[in-house]
Amino acid sequence: SLARSVRVVCSLEAFGARDQEEASKGHVNLLTWSKTADVLKGEAITAVIGHGRITGVVARELSERLRCARVHFVHMWAEAIEPFKRAEIEEAMATGHGRNETERELANTAACIVAVGPRLQKSVQNYLANGTRVLSFLPGFATEHNGWTPVTGPPTKLVCLVMGRAEPEDIALKGFDIAARSVAQVDLDVLPGLPELLIRGLPEGKAQHVRDLMEPLRRGSEVGFTYRPFTPDETELERDFRQACVVLMPSREEGFGLVGLDAIALGIPCLVSSRSGLGDFLHDASLARNVVVRTTGDLEIDAA
Repeated sequence: SLARSVRVVCSLEAFGARDQEEASKGHVNLLTWSKTADVLKGEAITAVIGHGRITGVVARELSERLRCARVHFVHMWAEAIEPFKRAEIEEAMATGHGRNETERELANTAACIVAVGPRLQKSVQNYLANGTRVLSFLPGFATEHNGWTPVTGPPTKLVCLVMGRAEPEDIALKGFDIAARSVAQVDLDVLPGLPELLIRGLPEGKAQHVRDLMEPLRRGSEVGFTYRPFTPDETELERDFRQACVVLMPSREEGFGLVGLDAIALGIPCLVSSRSGLGDFLHDASLARNVVVRTTGDLEIDAA
């Protein structure tokens, strides 16, 4: 609705015909980074929005050239996630601190700072430690912005879905190993069929590596593992959700957790890590019971 009442421009490094088509559905105009400032020069721009260290630097340059305010969005907290991605603590500390310092620099020069969810909001507020107000932004439901409709009943198979970028270095961070161990330990005698773990998000060229990391976690269990590649295709992702009787989000650290939010929007039972922004939100809203699972980071404890 906002895009219909004001002009919204999305500035990208590059885009294709499909991106253009999707943007036009939402009444959004696409421009490349190199052309944005020149095309918009002289127009009354309300604000430029930058997202983390990825586009925050470009947004700062654009706002300076267009002489307008800048909003800085924080999507992740590097010092919290890097220890789960890197084996060497020195490298994790240096990378995490350096990226957080970039966030601090971009935040301190922005007109408005926004964090996705309460967990990140508290982290950013505390890190800045200068009294600057940080707003908490809650993402919308997939049923609102994608047109997905809630499920009307359970699927015919016992499928547990875990979804995310399954890069080898992200297996521990996203808790894919926890999901694998937990499903492998399910009591098969009390179930009407054999459960299956659906793992969506394997990267191109690294799928075999990820599979080699996951398969030993079954430890002789009859439970099946199904692997699917990473995809940004919303239609494929919606199909994955609709095939699941439960969605698992066992992250050891998660700024928010859109996978869990999408499951909730569709009405699919989900188990959410307590170390996630979504878990914090559900707890604050007194909705955590039977949904938010205490997550310690220990594989066997959390799987059980």
